[in-house]
Amino acid sequence: MADTFFPGQALAMTVQTADRLFKLDSGDAALLYLYLLRHGGTAGLKWPDARLREALEGLRSLGLAPGEVPPAPEPPAPDPPPEYSTEDISQALADESSIFPALAGEVERRLGKRLCPPTCIVLPRCRSTIHCLCAAAKCK
Repeated sequence: MADTFFPGQALAMTVQTADRLFKLDSGDAALLYLYLLRHGGTAGLKWPDARLREALEGLRSLGLAPGEVPPAPEPPAPDPPPEYSTEDISQALADESSIFPALAGEVERRLGKRLCPPTCIVLPRCRSTIHCLCAAAKCK
C-alpha cells in the first residue's frame, strides 16, 4: 500500500471519541469525522446531500460536529521556487556530488538534444521528470 502513513502526517482522536463513533455504528459518520479533522470543513467532499446530511446529524447528536460546518479553509499558497543564475547552474553541473548533472543528462538523453541555458535554469525548480521534460521541450 503506497502512502498509507508518513510520520508527522497522522490524524488523532481521543479514545472517548472513538468509542462514541463506534456506538453510533455509522461508517459514514466516522469517515466524515475524519474528513472534518483533516480538512476543517466539507468543501471538496463529493457526497450526495442526503448522505452528508445523515452523517452530520449523527455527528451532531454526539456533539462531534457544529450546527453549521464551515467550508474548508483555503490552502496556503506554495512558496515560489528559488531563482537560479547561470553561474549557479554551472557550479551545480560541475559538482560531482550533486544529482543535478545526472538530471540534466537524463533530460538531454530523453529529448535527444542538448539543453539550452534558460532550460537549465528552470530544471532545478522542476518537481518531477515529466516537468523537466516539458520545460526542456519548450527550449528551441
